[in-house]
Amino acid sequence: MCDMRRLANLFVCFEEECRKNGTDNAEVKDMVQRSNFPQLEVAIHNYTTSESGIKASLNVSMYYLLKKMAKVVKSSLLVSQNDAAAAEIDRFVDVLTLNYNFLFGDAIYHVKQNRQVKLRKPEQLPTNEDVQRVKQYNVNRMAELLHDEYLSWTATEFIELRDLADCRLTLFNARRGGEPARLTLSNWIDARNGVWLSHDRLIEMADVDKQLFSDMKVMYQSGKGNHLVPVLVPADQLMHWKNCVIHRLVRTVVYYQVTATYFPVLRTRLNTFMDGMLFTKSVWLLVFRIHLFSLPQKCDIESVRYMPV
Repeated sequence: MCDMRRLANLFVCFEEECRKNGTDNAEVKDMVQRSNFPQLEVAIHNYTTSESGIKASLNVSMYYLLKKMAKVVKSSLLVSQNDAAAAEIDRFVDVLTLNYNFLFGDAIYHVKQNRQVKLRKPEQLPTNEDVQRVKQYNVNRMAELLHDEYLSWTATEFIELRDLADCRLTLFNARRGGEPARLTLSNWIDARNGVWLSHDRLIEMADVDKQLFSDMKVMYQSGKGNHLVPVLVPADQLMHWKNCVIHRLVRTVVYYQVTATYFPVLRTRLNTFMDGMLFTKSVWLLVFRIHLFSLPQKCDIESVRYMPV
């Protein structure tokens, strides 16, 4: 839906430029023609620029949107056996790729600067009080829902429990938004059986580490790129995961849906926990990851500072 909205807005700007050049009947597929590349270039600039300056993220997204659109148009042309027009789409993609730095270089620079500088400033990072506040609310609210014997479970209560569990795992593991939401029942079964832990290494661990792994479970799932990322289940969630509470609620509340995921999507909530803002403006998933990754560096600096000479 977002891609279609952006494509429609870009086409409006493209159509205006075509009218200025004497073309009144422009179509969407004309945007992926080499002959119309100058008009497309101006349309991208007009759409992604405002009075306050360039909209960097929107500008960069136009490159991938146009390449995606080119694939769709080329596929339809090949199905209709129009090989000559399909080959022309490839040439348009070549032109777009060659002009990548010229069209999107400034926007990429602004995005990287915003990510590397602005989001890492101390005033952008969450405070320990806010992080503790979110954790306590998650733990306490989940305990209220799960220990209420007279609660009548409907889709509304299940969605709240699902968001609470997803929020807890996402923040506890400092994962990207949506990664723990893809966990399946098979991931938990593997963690429950301890398939990701080496018993030989557990024997050699210190007592503190043994206690840590006995209080938590380790799961692995596919992350960004072609690799696995660990997901730790904290002790305050172990009981609810061991009893498969969410899975039982899925079969009770959504009796018509058979799902293998722990966080099935019934419907969205306006105040969902995973939309980026969690009770306070300072606890945002991206800056929370930056905050968590900066803690080991802070400990190293403090240890050096107080190290005797």
